[in-house]
Amino acid sequence: PAASLSATYARKRGAGVVYLATLRDNWPLCPVSTRLFTGRDGEPFECRNCRRLLDYARCASAHTGSRRSRLPLPAARWLSTLLAARRLARCDAVIAVSRYVERELADSGRVPKSRLYCIPNLLDLASVDRDMGAWPLNGISAESRYLLFVGKLDINKGAWMLPEALARSGVRLPVVIAGDGPLRERIEREAADRGLDFRFYDWIDNNAVPALMHKAVALLFPSAWQEPLSRVLLEACAAGAAIVALDTGGTGDIIRHGESGLLVESRADFAGGIRQAATDPGLNARLRRGARAAAERKFASANVSAQVESLYRRLLATMGGER
Repeated sequence: PAASLSATYARKRGAGVVYLATLRDNWPLCPVSTRLFTGRDGEPFECRNCRRLLDYARCASAHTGSRRSRLPLPAARWLSTLLAARRLARCDAVIAVSRYVERELADSGRVPKSRLYCIPNLLDLASVDRDMGAWPLNGISAESRYLLFVGKLDINKGAWMLPEALARSGVRLPVVIAGDGPLRERIEREAADRGLDFRFYDWIDNNAVPALMHKAVALLFPSAWQEPLSRVLLEACAAGAAIVALDTGGTGDIIRHGESGLLVESRADFAGGIRQAATDPGLNARLRRGARAAAERKFASANVSAQVESLYRRLLATMGGER
């Protein structure tokens, strides 16, 4: 809001000001929710009513299951989305962090396609490399073979799929869970019922996570909502992890199937992805090399910063404000 007001004021005074916004999440696209939801069966679900910014009743019905919206929270979100959309419409350019976010913005009609640019979030590779030194866990060594999940244990991040997927895969490796959330007891109970070795470490310091990713047999990413551009996956690529991911939202911008990870289309396919990554050493090594190469090529801070700088220069030149 402050940037929007400042840009508007400066323009009225004739100053050559570039007003640019970066959209890293979905919240300006939905009037009544954060879009953090899945279908009733747990599969990824997109509410297409989210594109109808002014159709409050229809969108509220999709999210609450009732035409009687739950005021005032949905109304407040709707108003916030409306204001955000107006600010985006006034931008000289809007950066979307993935093709998925870019496509959603374009289809919503809230930002002209001519003002949309796709530039990803950046990675500080040197920082990730430094963090891969110290081993952070007790009870499991750096030489152990294990699978890894990093994230919140809620319906949208998909960790609840893992007990079934591991059982179907036939892979009998410990699963390290670096995270916590409301579904922990459910996941713990189901894993125990299936005779699986799930080890919960709550929230591990961010600086310690790259070491876990680097040493894991595979990083499991069953996220069931439309991820704009996952930070977990970016860091996993930088750490040279072998990744198995559900293909949702902007995940395909990070992973190319068979080269920098394995992309699967459904819960049913996830077990097969785990089995491939865990039992084929040649494939595993190739995915690790490909993940790191993607991090260096597409997401390294120097490369991404250069794209942003180039965009600013083009916008300033167009306005006649470049000196």
